[in-house]
Amino acid sequence: MPREATDRDPKPFWTPKRRITARVSLVHGAVLEGTLYADVHRLDGTPGSIADRLEDPFIKYLPLAVDDRHVLLQKHQIVTIELGPEDSRPPETEELRELRVRLRLSTRAILEGSFFAVLSPVHSRVLDYLNVTPSTFLRLFQTDRLALVNGQYVVEVSELLG
Repeated sequence: MPREATDRDPKPFWTPKRRITARVSLVHGAVLEGTLYADVHRLDGTPGSIADRLEDPFIKYLPLAVDDRHVLLQKHQIVTIELGPEDSRPPETEELRELRVRLRLSTRAILEGSFFAVLSPVHSRVLDYLNVTPSTFLRLFQTDRLALVNGQYVVEVSELLG
């Protein structure tokens, strides 16, 4: 929760953030490695995530700490954000269905991994997932990381069997 402003408070309405190591690929081909920030807690008490900030319609730029400076990234110019193992665990619930996929991006990158979603038995295809997900950034779980993939830059999706 934001703190109340006081006369001595140098950061009124500041919300504590947790630091998350990330690798960010941009539309023009640049790849930056650094630290992104997520809320320590959501309103429901669960840990905040980078995906929360990407999907927030009021946030246009994300600060990325690189070396001794901050770079402000326009979030619609982000193609992928790769997060390390500590932030890449899929949700734990029995209702989730795993959808293994290969994505080809407009940058010519190819990514493989899994989407996890609660889908009805009648609508359980990758196509159904892609059409009903409200997120701009797709959560692609890979072996040792989570890739947040901007759906605007996905050119082709292939379902992987097995």
